[in-house]
Amino acid sequence: QKDITEFCRRPPGVEGALNAYATYAPDDALVKYDTGDLLVIVPGRSVKVGDCVLVHVRYKMDEEPAIHLGRLMDRSPTSITLATDRPEPTQQKIPAEKLVSIHKVLNNRELFGL
Repeated sequence: QKDITEFCRRPPGVEGALNAYATYAPDDALVKYDTGDLLVIVPGRSVKVGDCVLVHVRYKMDEEPAIHLGRLMDRSPTSITLATDRPEPTQQKIPAEKLVSIHKVLNNRELFGL
């Protein structure tokens, strides 16, 4: 709880999710989000190809994980492929052993329980 900076109301779709959290978009890598937009996440929700995701990647063992916002384009036992829209469309392959976590960013239907 040391990283909590403020609280917000839970949307209806995540009212009962005890592990739900919100964070700010770390960048504007996806056209859908601007830097600082509020992202709502429930760890454990299934992630599928095409979802917007927040990924924590540890490139070096002695460093804090890097945080990436992107669209999951591919997932295999050995890697994931993350796409971004800005500054230009790119895809990045991330080895599975470097992944700390991958969480789905909930869309409006999920947030409002539709």
